[in-house]
Amino acid sequence: MASHASNVSASLDQVDQPDAFSFPGETHTILSAELLLQGDYHQNGDDLIIRGEMGEEVVVEGYFSGELSPTLQTPAGAALLPETVQQLLINTDATQVAGPADSLRIPGALGKAIGTIDEIGADANVTAKAADGSIRTLKAGDSIYQGDVVETVGRSYAGLRMNDDTSFQLGKETRAVIDNYKFNPENETGKFEATVTTGFFRYASGKLGGLNKGKHSTIKTPTAQIGIRGSELEGQVERDGTTTLVHRSGVLDVSDVNGRGTVTLTEPGSATAVSFRPGPPSPVFKAPDSITKAFAASMPPAPKFVVEARAAEQQAEEEQIEEDGEGEEGAVEEGLLEEGELAEGELAEGEGEELLEGEEGELLEGELGPEEMLGPDGEPLDGPPLGPDGEPLQPMIGPDGEPMMGPDGMPMMGPDGMPM
Repeated sequence: MASHASNVSASLDQVDQPDAFSFPGETHTILSAELLLQGDYHQNGDDLIIRGEMGEEVVVEGYFSGELSPTLQTPAGAALLPETVQQLLINTDATQVAGPADSLRIPGALGKAIGTIDEIGADANVTAKAADGSIRTLKAGDSIYQGDVVETVGRSYAGLRMNDDTSFQLGKETRAVIDNYKFNPENETGKFEATVTTGFFRYASGKLGGLNKGKHSTIKTPTAQIGIRGSELEGQVERDGTTTLVHRSGVLDVSDVNGRGTVTLTEPGSATAVSFRPGPPSPVFKAPDSITKAFAASMPPAPKFVVEARAAEQQAEEEQIEEDGEGEEGAVEEGLLEEGELAEGELAEGEGEELLEGEEGELLEGELGPEEMLGPDGEPLDGPPLGPDGEPLQPMIGPDGEPMMGPDGMPMMGPDGMPM
């Protein structure tokens, strides 16, 4: 973690520069990254109160007094936008409940479910704070709603299955906000947007995904924005906000928290780390085994429905490749041609030879018959061809003393009319 400390020190020198991080509107600095990213958020009048696990707290006076609340940031640049802070607020008047939210009377309208909890593991200590501030303890099969803040405690984990079969898995000690979700089943288009403030996560596009659908999903962290096109990825947000991503498929456009310095990941297994310093993310590098092992220790395996979807996609791709096979062999294998049937423009065996030789006595194209052969005076030749001296050409004599015959069955003559 020493490298993170050096990043913080380097960025502290830039805090006084008003445009160092270029956040929209005003900014307010919270000195403790852990308090900013993992604290509990409360509203007291116009003031914002952030409380830590050990009872420490920070009061941001007048945070809610203006039309646009300031962005909260650490001295090094990790940040939470005002809309994320609003989602994290805990409603102290709300009741905490356990069990399926659909069967209980919860303060406020949760709206239509956008997904379900596919699985919960380990300690099964997973909660969801709704947009109205109410908190419910989740179990497998429970619904997920727009604006939910899902949090895992200890070694618990949660697998969210959205309505289009998009998978969003949260590992141990993870907090994520479901910012926005839309899906149209008729044309299989939509969007998925979430913010992960800390912990481990894995995303795999469902029906709303696809490279030909453009950027359909966005995941934000305190130091990064990830634009997703038909992708599968894993990510970790450390306690100070440092974000590391591993690309598994599709295309990822990764930028800093302000959307600057985009790095595009297209090679499966590649990774990028986003530090606090202003500017682009770190250069793309091959994900080492240590990163893979960290995800394996903190995340559940990919859910069954994702594994089955991968297998179906791979099979469809293989079938498409076979259908697009070139040549007669590929066509016959796919049943496009019966065995022995000729492809367009193909000649049967020996057909070209017959065309060259022609039928017996049949003239080839451009060949003149005897009656059409003309002499030097332009008159048709009545007898055998004549040499330069006007005398008939003599046949060529072979070693056996007999005239040599040409391919046309006529005796072969030399240019001087003498046998060769």
